[in-house]
Amino acid sequence: MGASTDDIAKLAKFQKATDAPQRLLSDPKGSVANAFGIAIHDQGETFAGRVTFVIGRGGKILYKVDDQVPESNVASVFAWVKQHPAAKSGE
Repeated sequence: MGASTDDIAKLAKFQKATDAPQRLLSDPKGSVANAFGIAIHDQGETFAGRVTFVIGRGGKILYKVDDQVPESNVASVFAWVKQHPAAKSGE
């Protein structure tokens, strides 16, 4: 799932234009971004940083990637999951 401070209409347009397979969460007030510590505040606006989390079943963050390049962000997560097979079961 991806989270963005963009509104639902903008996210729907983005998802359609890019054929993005993931679900997108509209977080216009930045509540989720703030809760995860990835909010970027600039000139009175709040944005969500491009950060990926692997979250275990108990809600514990197992791995975090802060990379602005989507392809390397995803590659890093895949590599981590491959190296940590127990994470697949939520351990």
